[in-house]
Order: sequence, then C-alpha cells, then structure tokens
Amino acid sequence: MKRIIAVFALTLAMLPATLYAQGTVPSQQQIANFAKTTTLVILDGRDMAFDAMLSEAIKKNWTLTPFELVSSERFEQEKTNTNYSFLLLTQTTFDKDKIETTYNFFNLVLAHPTGDISEMPVLAHMPFSGTTLTSSNIIFKTGAVLKSIQCQARNATMAPDKYTGKLSTANNYIKNLKGKTLLVSASQLQEDLGTTIVFGKLYKNEFKIVSDEELEQAVLNPESKTVFLHLVAPNEGAEQGRCYKMLIDAYSGEVQYSKMHRISATKPCKLLKSDLRKIRWAPFHWL
Repeated sequence: MKRIIAVFALTLAMLPATLYAQGTVPSQQQIANFAKTTTLVILDGRDMAFDAMLSEAIKKNWTLTPFELVSSERFEQEKTNTNYSFLLLTQTTFDKDKIETTYNFFNLVLAHPTGDISEMPVLAHMPFSGTTLTSSNIIFKTGAVLKSIQCQARNATMAPDKYTGKLSTANNYIKNLKGKTLLVSASQLQEDLGTTIVFGKLYKNEFKIVSDEELEQAVLNPESKTVFLHLVAPNEGAEQGRCYKMLIDAYSGEVQYSKMHRISATKPCKLLKSDLRKIRWAPFHWL
C-alpha cells in the first residue's frame, strides 16, 4: 500500500511525494550512521502554537542526537546531506483511499542522494492528528508523541537487524502495561465501554476513566506508571477513514499497544471492546 506524503513549507506550497507502506526501511548501516547525524527539526509554520510546543518538547526530551530547529527551506537545502537526519510533520494520505483522507504523521527520516522524500529512509513514524492540526485538544500530545518517536529510533539503533518500521511492533510491549494505570476519557470509548464496571470486566489492570481536561493534564505533567490512549481520527465525528489507537507510556513515550481499524457504523473512531480483548489475551501478558 502506498502512502502519499506532502510536506508544507513556510509559504504553504506543497511538495508532494510518495512513500510505500511505512516508507523506505533503512539499512543496518544507515541506522548505525543515524547516531552521527544532527537532527534538523522542521518548524513549518502551519500552526504557531504547535511549533512552540514542538520546540519546547525537543529541548526538554531529545537526547539521541544533537539537533537544530529550522525552517522548511533549510530542509530543502540539506535533505541530501548525510550529516543530517530530519524530524518533520507531514500530511499523509493513502493510495486506494477513495475519499483521500488526510492525516498528520511525525516522521524521522534520513538523507538520500536524490533528495526525493519518497526515497528517504524512515527511522521512526507516528500518526499525530487527523486533517486538522490547529486544535488545542491535539497539540498537547506533542511532547508525548515526540518521546515515542525517540523510543522507536532508540530501539532501532539497539537492534538494527530487527527493525521493520511497522507500528504493530509496539504490541511486543503489551506486557509492559502491567503495573501501570491506564487513563482514558469517556469520549474516547466505544459507547458500551463508558462505565468502569464494563471496562473493568475486559481490562484486567489498573485504569481510570477521566475527563478530557484531566487526561490533558496527565499527558502534560507525566508521572511514571501512567499510560494514556492516543486516538487519531480523520476529523471529529468521522464516519469513515482510519482510526489509529495507541497506548503510550506518558513518562517514557514507549508505545505499548498499537492498532488501526477502518471506521464504520459499528466501529466508530473509539477504543473498542476488541482492543481490550486483544490486550487481555496477548501472549504471556497476564501470566
């Protein structure tokens, strides 16, 4: 399956390109070379509040490589330079998607001699939001998702021979949910999951159903042993498209569950009962 990525410059001119599946998977040598790069963090100017939060999050959390905060023009100048890696937010659609739904993805990519983003190896990627970026109920998750990108990249450098670039590899870490408290808001849950009694019958670990405001504060002020639900839909109230669901350790950024489903009348963009069953019966999780 193709993934179409468009990168917005400060002028809001679109630079289209095509990636396949999760993008080009880097070689073991390219992964090893990542540690020698300086990461250029692209502030594209679409949303000033997001750029400010990303800048703060990078300064607070990024430890893998030296970094610089730059404009899209700098990315254009350096994208063939192997001394750099690049962290950028891209607008993403999928081939064979008849409704051409757009999502915003974080991507950590490496330089390529052609300068074609479709050829640039993708070291880490994460869905961040649907079509709209300018929303306060989205951008508060910037720091947490950035930490997740860093976790992916770190894991790749520690075991380059096992790197696949697939988001589903996060399910290898379901066992790490044990002993932690999952925070979800009622607005994120399938309708018949919205009570602690029903939820507790399926999720056999600590959890709290909280308000949207409480969830935001928990993500902005993370504590150890706290996990939150990161939910990405094309837009609010979407009736079609893709729904991404991830359970993220708020403190470390490690993704400990990842699943995508196609939105329908019976499968809204919410955490579903089927998700809780998958988590409960994951191999060795509750042993």
